[in-house]
Amino acid sequence: MRTTILTTMKLRLTVTLSMLMLLSTLVYGQLPINESPATVLGPGTFSEGTTLSDQDLDCYDMVTLTATITNTGSVAIEAGSSVTWNLNGSDVTSAGVLGNLPVGVSVFVTHTFSVTEGDTYTALLNGDNVDTNGDEAEQITLDSYSVTGTDFEPTLTCPSDVTINTAPDNVCSAQYTIPVITTAEPGRCSEGTITVTVNGSGALPGQSINLVTGLTNNLVYSVTNDNGTYTCSYTVVVEDDDDPYIVGGSCPSDITNTAIGAGVCTSEASWTNPALDDNCSIASAVVVFSGSPVALPTNIPISSNGGGVTSADFYPGVTTATLVVTDEAGNVFNSCTWTITTPADTEAPVVTCPTDVTGLSCEEAIPAAFNVSNGTDFAALTGASLSDNCDALSDLVVTYTDSGTQTLCAGGTITRT
Repeated sequence: MRTTILTTMKLRLTVTLSMLMLLSTLVYGQLPINESPATVLGPGTFSEGTTLSDQDLDCYDMVTLTATITNTGSVAIEAGSSVTWNLNGSDVTSAGVLGNLPVGVSVFVTHTFSVTEGDTYTALLNGDNVDTNGDEAEQITLDSYSVTGTDFEPTLTCPSDVTINTAPDNVCSAQYTIPVITTAEPGRCSEGTITVTVNGSGALPGQSINLVTGLTNNLVYSVTNDNGTYTCSYTVVVEDDDDPYIVGGSCPSDITNTAIGAGVCTSEASWTNPALDDNCSIASAVVVFSGSPVALPTNIPISSNGGGVTSADFYPGVTTATLVVTDEAGNVFNSCTWTITTPADTEAPVVTCPTDVTGLSCEEAIPAAFNVSNGTDFAALTGASLSDNCDALSDLVVTYTDSGTQTLCAGGTITRT
């Protein structure tokens, strides 16, 4: 019969336990879990200290049970003292023999075993003769805890959302290579295969696919193991950053008109528009006018494909025409410009003089209404008219000279020109 004898303490034995999770070969770099469980303080004395918590470990993990045994007494531990690991009720290989362990010396005792899914393991660290004073002592359990094998779910991490530009070869799409991703913590009992879909259609990691503009492309990665299916997703958007361009012909040359038409203040000019294209589609094409003439033609829309002949009337001066082409993405081509030069107005105004004034009294002055200086007032005189092919009446300047004599009460004629 084994009996625990409590006597004057001559030995002090300290046991420090720890559990270290070791992963199977070439797996995923999981960090070890370290615990610090019970300490035996002396003969017949046991303190729980910090006890190992139960652990859920991934299947096929290798678990190493480690104990640090230190003689903290005043004499060497006597022969026959030992510690043993017990796993699920069965002693495993003796963890270590402590006989004659010198004071202050430590030994490390370990046991390693593998964990399989769904199984639970109870591990005990038992000690024989570790708290006696030379007499046989009953075996005591220094610490215990359990380990359960679990098939963890895999963890997928997708890239962030991506925006790419169209390819530089005038196409309305871009090539995109689907990234190859791995599970950060795969379920090693039933790891599964990673698959990917693009807008609901199957694809392969590493595959190069063609994505068009105008769509938000949804990429979904999936991996399935015995515990279920796990997914992550992100989007890829293709943006058109290419300007429209001229594909046939060239930008019109500068135009010089020879004269404005009779009775009008403009001269017509015509040009052939170049052919246009875009990697995607053109939203609008417009000829825009700028410059210093008194008036400019209204902007003229042309075909989105370009081509055709366009005409407009131009006032004297230099007018700049710019072909502005905008595609559906808002990219603008506006580097095609040319000038239209129209000569100055050389046509004189058309004038009808007012009706002659008669019957003025002796030494009476010419009526003030006839002393006009602008075309509007002149045209208001009885019998008068005035017009010009370019200028408004208010812009015409009227000057005059008088000739002839009028003697004191002798009568006479004054001619105003």
